Amino acid sequence: MNNENFISEFCEEILSEIGVTATDEDIFNKIKTTLEDRVNSRLFLEIINLLTPEQAAKLTEELNIKNPEPAKLFERLAVEIPNFQGLVAQILTHLHNELISDLTAIKA
Repeated sequence: MNNENFISEFCEEILSEIGVTATDEDIFNKIKTTLEDRVNSRLFLEIINLLTPEQAAKLTEELNIKNPEPAKLFERLAVEIPNFQGLVAQILTHLHNELISDLTAIKA
């Protein structure tokens, strides 16, 4: 699972669904970047919430390393959590609905 690609695609789908297009590429990219940051943060927090104390301890060890790489942490979570992809899909479905609601209200 390539974290950057699927989150970027997810965000592009959200923006397309609410009618935000790349007419003004600079504004579109700023909105998309902000949305990607929100999705990444929420996804990471939701996944962290699913960890057992033992899994959390392992992750804490990795975070204590100087300059941990987020992509490697995400891969580690994928190994540690059973049915990881299914859980990510479930989280994204809930997040999709929230984002559509929030962004539609902002756009109106």
